[in-house]
Amino acid sequence: MKDLTTRFSKWALAMLGFSSAAACEFYEAPAEYGVPHCNFDVKCRVVNTQTQEPVKGIQMTPGYVHETTNEDGTTSTQFHPLDEAVTSEDGHFRFSGRTFMSSGDFSKLHLQLKDLDPATDGHYKDTVYVVPMQKIKDGEGWNEGTYSADTTLEAEPVKDNE
Repeated sequence: MKDLTTRFSKWALAMLGFSSAAACEFYEAPAEYGVPHCNFDVKCRVVNTQTQEPVKGIQMTPGYVHETTNEDGTTSTQFHPLDEAVTSEDGHFRFSGRTFMSSGDFSKLHLQLKDLDPATDGHYKDTVYVVPMQKIKDGEGWNEGTYSADTTLEAEPVKDNE
């Protein structure tokens, strides 16, 4: 009887091993760890608020703003770039890439304007713009899809006494 039990156990374990190995070929486990992310494509044109002419000699950086509440109850914001800054001679910019956010809010992207040479092409205030994004394509899993924007931003000139 012991011999029969041993042979049956070996047979059962062998079948279990073959079936589990075969099942692995057809089963793709979902990713368990990750961070929500999306792809983005943003086109923007930067113009002077007063003349509506394209602004030259500026730098734009895509990113996001993180807001923190301090111990005294005040809030502070910090800009975090997503990619390298881009300069343009004609005020037109295009950004594409991927952004990761634990909050999963991909309906907006921040663009930071810096004036590189105030003496040459006019002096403009360093500004962080909020650009609303539209979802144009769904994604799968942690990828929330592709978001896009095509916008015109207005740069405010710095007055001589500022």
